[in-house]
Order: sequence, then structure tokens, then C-alpha cells
Amino acid sequence: MSTADRELAQAVLEALDGVRDACMVAAGLDLSVRELGLVRDVECSDDGQVRIRITFTEPGCPFTHHMLHHIHEAVERVPGIAGVRVQPVWDPPWTEDWMSETARRQFRAARRRMAGGATPLHPMRRRHSAAGND
Repeated sequence: MSTADRELAQAVLEALDGVRDACMVAAGLDLSVRELGLVRDVECSDDGQVRIRITFTEPGCPFTHHMLHHIHEAVERVPGIAGVRVQPVWDPPWTEDWMSETARRQFRAARRRMAGGATPLHPMRRRHSAAGND
């Protein structure tokens, strides 16, 4: 990748900082697709074509088309972009581990607020009787 292609890819990533995940917005969080770790890859060619590989927080997300529209809008405004192709990627599936640390803290705090401040339930542990009867 040439220096110009790397610079264009960086400009695309910066444009994606302005694209919010609609589900997170609905939950009261102002997190971008980059902060959530949804952007898998950005490739730019010398002729200004860009390919973005992106995942979503869950398959079947009802906001997928909405987000794809906003991704196209944001990236098409970047000077030097001649065309945008967005490729959804589902494997491996997204996890919270892909989020930035700041996004993860906000996400977990929102989850606690939505649960009324309750701590998450832990899986029940199986108890074994002293006689070995389960």
C-alpha cells in the first residue's frame, strides 16, 4: 500500500469515527463503529476506490441498512474517494473484547443502569453432595 493509500485509509477511519451504532444510541451511548471495534479492515486503491470490511454487534440487527447508509455518506465525503464498497463480515462474531477500553466502560455502565444497578447473575454452580449423589 502506498503512502497516499495509507493516508486515504486513515482519513476513511477518521470519517468512520462519526458513524454511530444505532443500537448503542438507543441505549443512550454515543459510540462510533470504530470505538465498538466493528471496522475490520479498510483498503484503498490508487484510483480512490475504498473497500471497508465491517461487522455488526449481532446478526439480523434491524439497523444494519441504516448504519450502512451512514457509513457510505461519511466515507463519500472524504476528499479523494471515488467509490465505496462496504462488505459485512460475520465470522468471527463480534464480542465486547473488540471495543476500545473507554467504550467498554461506557457499555458496561449502561448495562448496569438498564438492569437497575443490579450486578450480573453468575451461572449456578453445581453442588456435589458429600455422599457423591448428584
